[in-house]
Amino acid sequence: MVREVFDILKRLKSEGRTILRVEQNTHIALDVADHVYLMQGGEVTLSKPAAEVNLTQFHDLYFSR
Repeated sequence: MVREVFDILKRLKSEGRTILRVEQNTHIALDVADHVYLMQGGEVTLSKPAAEVNLTQFHDLYFSR
């Protein structure tokens, strides 16, 4: 089901539609995203193009390691 939802999101993106997705599955979300925002305590703590996101560093921030 998750894969199907993301396949639909990819199709909508290819049609030029703008999508805002709040997602916990970072691996699959980065595959679709153009830009990544990380919010903690109601503040944006990370904002950068998805292609520039290092997943390990992102997880360290996300999980406050």
